[in-house]
Order: sequence, then C-alpha cells, then structure tokens
Amino acid sequence: MKKTLLAIFLIVSALLSAQKVKFGAKAGLNVSTLTGDLGDTSSKAGFYGGVYTRIPISSSKFSFQPEILFSMQGTKEKDSYTTLTVHETIKGNYKFNYINIPLMLQYEIIPGLRVEFGPQFGFMVTKKYDIDYYYYYYNILEEELHVSGTAKNLKTFDFGLNVGANYELKNGVNFSARYNFGLTNLSDVSDYSVKNSVFSIGVGYTLK
Repeated sequence: MKKTLLAIFLIVSALLSAQKVKFGAKAGLNVSTLTGDLGDTSSKAGFYGGVYTRIPISSSKFSFQPEILFSMQGTKEKDSYTTLTVHETIKGNYKFNYINIPLMLQYEIIPGLRVEFGPQFGFMVTKKYDIDYYYYYYNILEEELHVSGTAKNLKTFDFGLNVGANYELKNGVNFSARYNFGLTNLSDVSDYSVKNSVFSIGVGYTLK
C-alpha cells in the first residue's frame, strides 16, 4: 500500500512540475452493489466527494486527471428459505467506506465534452454490516434478530477500472457519469468471490 501511494505521488509530482494544471472539487451519488458469490443483492445509494487535478498532456486533446475521493459503497442482500410450515428471511445491509484514487486519462471530443478511462486504487476504511433475521411458523412471526458489527474476511485494498464521461461549462461547473468495475476479489475466503460494482453521477467545479 505504501509503495503504491509513493508511486502515485511521484508520477503526479513529475507531471505537476512540467505542466500548467487546474484544480477542482467534485461530489455526487454512488449507486453500488457487490457481485459474485452472494444471495439476492440490490443496489445501495451513497455519497462521494473529493478533489482532483487536471493536467494537460502537451498541446493535444488528452489530459490526465488524478483524484482523491471519499466514497460510500456496499450492497443490500436478501436470502429466504421456505417450507410448508416455516419461512425464514435474512436481510443484510453492508456499508463500506473507501478512500479511492482514480487515475483518469481523458480525451476531449468536442469543447467541454471529455470521455475518460483509467485505473482506480481503493482503500477500505470502514466495513460495517446490519443483519435482520425473521423466522415465521405458519405465517406467525416467532423470532426476530438484529445484528450489527464489522465485516470479517474482507480485503481492505481494491483495484478496479473506471470508464466515464464529463461535460464542463465555460464557467468551470461540470457534470460527470462514471462506472467502476472492481477487479479485486475482496473475499479472504477460498473459493468465494466478491467484487465491487459502482455507478456514479456528480457535479464538480474546476478553478479557472
């Protein structure tokens, strides 16, 4: 982790020393879930926000945009079991907070409109869960249990790829949409796969 952060810092520092750069801030909405060996999952809404630097690459339409973002992610999960007399339901709400570092290569198609692609390094800072359990016998609720805690057997480092688009007005206000698909198996359990999947929309402002 320290080596990764050092490499990112050195790359960004070298680019900053060679180019005229712009700085900005952004925030928006995440719609996230987890894919892999899970039950019936559904998307979870969360906040993201942070800062970025846009570095032009020579005189071309390409630019490099490193970012540091706080990102609320996770998923909701539901499992059930039913017989003639018994019905059991388990609902899980998984709440993961990340510090993400996207490194985006952007290309300006027309003035103000950029498409982007690049890797993302994620560092999980919290991994909480809430689980609700319901047991019914002949459709009568017999038992109800609520459990909260810290998720175990999950890696705290995530690597993924981003693809998206950004449109910026002349006054610096910009609007963005991005999809992140995680490549790291977050599970520490053998033969069990869990990966991040996050769609984001947001608004930002680039200092002129």
